[in-house]
Amino acid sequence: MLSESGDAKNYHAWGHRQWVLRTFGGWEDELAYVEELLQEDLRNNSAWNQRFYVLQNTQDLTQLDVVRGEVAYALRCATHPRPNPRRDPRPASRPASHAAVACPHAR
Repeated sequence: MLSESGDAKNYHAWGHRQWVLRTFGGWEDELAYVEELLQEDLRNNSAWNQRFYVLQNTQDLTQLDVVRGEVAYALRCATHPRPNPRRDPRPASRPASHAAVACPHAR
């Protein structure tokens, strides 16, 4: 897992992961894994890129319901931001209004 190794934003690791998916499969669990990473850090552009990559290879992105679902997911994530734990200088004891909020699932 990229997040456990601390490499959730490593460009080369994601490229290798995409090769593994293309070569050996495993698509069925990949979107759920990416959603976990986005719950940990919404600012992880590599995870957002991987989400798009998975959708390109598993969904018909010309279907309006698929596009609407993705737009809804992105909007929910954007309106329920979660503090970036790696860059947030505030102490761990935050007021409830700043509590970590997971990005809701779109599906």
